[in-house]
Amino acid sequence: MVSPFLPDDEKLAAVRQALPALSAGIYLNTGSAGPLPRETARAMADLAEYELAVGRAAPDYDLQSIERMAEARAAVAAILTADVDTVALTHSTTDGMNAGAWGIDWGRGDRAVTTNAEHPGAMGPLLALRDRRGVDLRIVDIGDGGDVDGILAAFEAAIDGRTRLVVVSHVAWTTGAILPVREIAEIAHRAGALVLVDGAQAAGAIAVDVSALAADAYALPAQKWLLGPEGMGALWIDPAAADRSPMPAASSGATTIARRCWASPGAAAGWRCSSGSTTSIAAGRRSPGERPTRWRRSAAWRSSHRATGWARS
Repeated sequence: MVSPFLPDDEKLAAVRQALPALSAGIYLNTGSAGPLPRETARAMADLAEYELAVGRAAPDYDLQSIERMAEARAAVAAILTADVDTVALTHSTTDGMNAGAWGIDWGRGDRAVTTNAEHPGAMGPLLALRDRRGVDLRIVDIGDGGDVDGILAAFEAAIDGRTRLVVVSHVAWTTGAILPVREIAEIAHRAGALVLVDGAQAAGAIAVDVSALAADAYALPAQKWLLGPEGMGALWIDPAAADRSPMPAASSGATTIARRCWASPGAAAGWRCSSGSTTSIAAGRRSPGERPTRWRRSAAWRSSHRATGWARS
């Protein structure tokens, strides 16, 4: 851990020492995968050695894993300026974007709105919804992302009363432009739509306050600007956008924790979202004339060894 209070020259030397890959050359691809910190690699190696020497079914292993997952969720919550109870662990940004996109009870003719600058991890689920569910997908041309007035006008034109979901990046992966998420969210919310944000190029690179963005869900990866391991990510969901119905999907790895957290009406939303080896956020059936505007809870993936490495970085 590098202290932020060091003089600049000492801080730079400490950062370079903590990130060995920087000695191999000029590192310019953090947007794909950031250099792995020495401390994180050590934590991952320690756990891999433990699993090799002791096994993966020791009596205390599950409880220790849950603690590590809680640490990882707390770290994400701090990055997003959010409550830890609203953060679920996933395998990637793409996992979170799929969960958000498929977590709505879509009807044929419902509309989703996004931009022409979205990553395939965000665009892919929407194209699948178009092809499989008959969703009307509108793609807004945002140019290089620099014309804020033009972007907002394009969203105003695309979003209507049929719109169920608006998907937008916080930072465009194509140009690095910071998009006007809050203003887009205000347009979406006036139409009764939810807003799902791809934070892959933002979390860890710029300050993020999900409440200030007025987003309903925000997905991020570990391996980019947060310098975590591959195969790890997180999904934040605004409690106001979460439905209070039974968990729609679970696995054998989820049941113990699920029984523990569903037993109490006041159970933390993060535990409702962060157990199991499979995930989904799925809205239930609609009653006649009802238009659901909130996501239901998820049972998110469990990746204990990666959670450990990230939590300790």
